[in-house]
Amino acid sequence: MLPFLVEPVRYAKRSKNELSALGRHLARKQYQKNNESINNGKIKVVFICQYIPAWSKNKQLYETLTKDERFDVYLLCIPSGVSANQLVNQDDLSNDTYEYFTNHGYQKAINALTGRNTWFDLKQIHPDYVF
Repeated sequence: MLPFLVEPVRYAKRSKNELSALGRHLARKQYQKNNESINNGKIKVVFICQYIPAWSKNKQLYETLTKDERFDVYLLCIPSGVSANQLVNQDDLSNDTYEYFTNHGYQKAINALTGRNTWFDLKQIHPDYVF
């Protein structure tokens, strides 16, 4: 390529990338605006919990967000006996993760298992962020 064309070509490529990202940016802003009216202006955050020993990684963030009035924070508890989105033991409908969190005082814990191979629909909460 000719040396005097290098910068104009770079500029054109950069502009093309910025324009392609503009549509995604506008769609995300529209989603946030719609979601804000649904959530009454609060930011809804959902933590998906299945492996209890890993909770120590997110516990501090969870506690910080629950103290802030701008956030609604939930824990979606998935039983540990799940493989490939199916219960390992179809007859056992208990949720050890949910029991752990409710026994430790987490008030907004949600049992993800609502019945035999039926799960809580996360869309009911309209979360802004999911961890």
